Amino acid sequence: MLHDRIGLAGLIAAVVVGAAGAGTPAQDEPADEEAPVERLQSATDDGDWHGTWTYVNRNEQMMLWIDAQGETPRVRVQYFSLATPEAFQTDWNGSATYELGKEPATFHMNLTQADANRIHGTWLWDVQFSSAGRTERGVFTLYRVGDGRQLAIDFSEYEKVQRRAGKVSRYSGPASWYFKKVSKRHVLWQEVF
Repeated sequence: MLHDRIGLAGLIAAVVVGAAGAGTPAQDEPADEEAPVERLQSATDDGDWHGTWTYVNRNEQMMLWIDAQGETPRVRVQYFSLATPEAFQTDWNGSATYELGKEPATFHMNLTQADANRIHGTWLWDVQFSSAGRTERGVFTLYRVGDGRQLAIDFSEYEKVQRRAGKVSRYSGPASWYFKKVSKRHVLWQEVF
């Protein structure tokens, strides 16, 4: 998903495969890319979760809205691919169902445990066509780094399975990337991108 991120992603993260007859390959099937492994910075207690966080690379844009004003943090994710016609926005439970090439796709960024400095969760991103597909699964920890205005998403478990032209490829291992805090409030996507 992320190529400086997972494919998250991803949150977050995103190699997309096209369906037969769902457009030209250049439109629906970007080149295969491996999940990135960034050198992780040390966690900090500085800053707080609440606000708007962004991740951008040459292929995608992702925004996290974290609501940390209640007892348990909640997250909302918006994703936009610059390489394919894939885009979605989740609800406050981190879940979205959307269409890609007239086929259903799902994304889930489920928060399982949180405290003032760490948020733990699971990641599932699934897109399937008759002749191709991509599934990403992971277990992650979010934590702030630097001056507290950067957020690392660090996958302790991550696997991407991609099916294309009768071949199945798998990537598993560490994956991570960084978001930047752009506001202490929840700003609109159009205000940032």
